[in-house]
Amino acid sequence: MTKSNAPAQKHAVEETPKDRFLAELEHLDGAQLPQWFRDARESGAQQVRERDFPHYKEEDWRFTNIKPILRTSFAAAKDIPSVPESEPALEHRRLTEAAAAEFVFVNGRFVPELSRIEELPKGVAATSLREAGAEREAVLKANLDQHVTARSNMFTALNSAMFQDGALIHFTKGAVLERPIHLIYLTVPGDAPLAVFPRTLVVAEAMSQAAFVESHFCVEKAEGTYLTSPITEMVVGEGANLQHYKVTEESSNAFHMAGLRAHQGKDSVFRSFNFTLSGKIVRHDLSTLLDGEGGDCQLNGLYLTDSDQLVDNFTSIEHAQPHCTSWIGYKGVLDGKSRGVFTGHIMVRPGAQKTDSNQLNSNMLLSESATIDTKPQLEIFADDVKCTHGSTTGSPHERVIFYFRTRGMTEAMARGMLTYGFASEVVEQVGVEPLHDRLDRWVFDRYSPERHKKLPEKEGR
Repeated sequence: MTKSNAPAQKHAVEETPKDRFLAELEHLDGAQLPQWFRDARESGAQQVRERDFPHYKEEDWRFTNIKPILRTSFAAAKDIPSVPESEPALEHRRLTEAAAAEFVFVNGRFVPELSRIEELPKGVAATSLREAGAEREAVLKANLDQHVTARSNMFTALNSAMFQDGALIHFTKGAVLERPIHLIYLTVPGDAPLAVFPRTLVVAEAMSQAAFVESHFCVEKAEGTYLTSPITEMVVGEGANLQHYKVTEESSNAFHMAGLRAHQGKDSVFRSFNFTLSGKIVRHDLSTLLDGEGGDCQLNGLYLTDSDQLVDNFTSIEHAQPHCTSWIGYKGVLDGKSRGVFTGHIMVRPGAQKTDSNQLNSNMLLSESATIDTKPQLEIFADDVKCTHGSTTGSPHERVIFYFRTRGMTEAMARGMLTYGFASEVVEQVGVEPLHDRLDRWVFDRYSPERHKKLPEKEGR
């Protein structure tokens, strides 16, 4: 028997999604960044090397299929594409004079020419992370990346490793901001799939009062595939009052994997309003730690889905101190073959007595093919608490539709009015007038009778 001297063929090792992102990390600019910036990215890179992407066998991701993201080879955004001031998507979403300032980021990088930065009140500072001077270094070192580890996952780690810019908003003790600061994160997709990792840090010191708006969208008529994975960290000091509005309006080819972390001190108040209007796969991972006695937290949200969209809202509030109150209230309207996922997780630690926490997830299904998986979760390790949860899912009530039809309305008009009324309950809580009006018009136009006029009348009507 003749023995072959041919070298054995080596099996090619398939490149993993992690490998692709790590390869992109090697090409990111870092030479001109300050040391704290480079340290934060290196810490994130180490987390990426140690972690794997979440999958359906993990309880928190059981209903969220991210395989379309993992199958795509993304290139990290490196350059700032040119965007004219007259870009319709940008002009339609500005708050103009209703905002104290508007910071525009294109593909994750700050663009001062598109921004409107006026003199802010005493005690209020806002800047891009790259332009944060040495006087802000202590604030950044003390807070950036300090509150994301509790619910960290691969997307959180990727942001820490690959963010190239972002926003820093700092409210000093007792500062009051009458008008919100508007952060605009605009994506300009290219020919190849693009990945953007915006970062936002908001520090509200003791007794300060402020609001800010965070908008995520892309240029009009964009068809390219892209991933945007923002992280927003908030520190709400003792007695501070902070309101946060986020609007996600990505393209139909976009993936939006976001994280929000808030840390609350004694007697602090935090209000979150999260609106998801579009995007192919969208996940919001929101968590708040009530780490001071007497803290109050509310997480409110509205998600509207159609076609084959997937929207996953994972909300978590941890009560670590006594006498704190919290509320989670999310509503969803689902159409087409879309899917919604909602998790409301409440943790009450030992010793967090007199906790008062409530949550409600309500969903309206406009199609027999639309689905919602809702999971209220309570973990209570104290014995003197009040915690409730609830969930409702259904279609517009046929008896109510019949009542409207007896008053001269068509079925399409009745369904549109009921859907608009259901969704607008969340919109009505928005305290920024131009944002409220735009969201209200968006919801009305989406569910107006004109959208439903082609629906066939049911038999017997």
